[in-house]
Amino acid sequence: MWQDWLNFLLGLWLVIAGFIPALNTGAAKMWDYLIVGVLVLIFGLWTAKQRWPEWLNVILAIWLIIAAFINWPPSTVMVNSIIVGALIAIFGLWAALMKPSS
Repeated sequence: MWQDWLNFLLGLWLVIAGFIPALNTGAAKMWDYLIVGVLVLIFGLWTAKQRWPEWLNVILAIWLIIAAFINWPPSTVMVNSIIVGALIAIFGLWAALMKPSS
């Protein structure tokens, strides 16, 4: 499904963003981006007719959004995490609801 490929690209963006100094506020955010990004990449490539990888992407997206508020005051890191997290959640939920139950 095309939503899986978009989540794959968003996961790739998170991995890249982990190495961009303006988009991470230190080692903790870098590792957060890298771990979540790699997992979203893996679950984005998982094209089986199962829903659980999509739901895991939704959970990871929720974590990304929650983790954005740990870095207060608002910054580009926060905006990036919220936008990417929201997109991953939308595409993951969309793909999960479109797949037949197995």
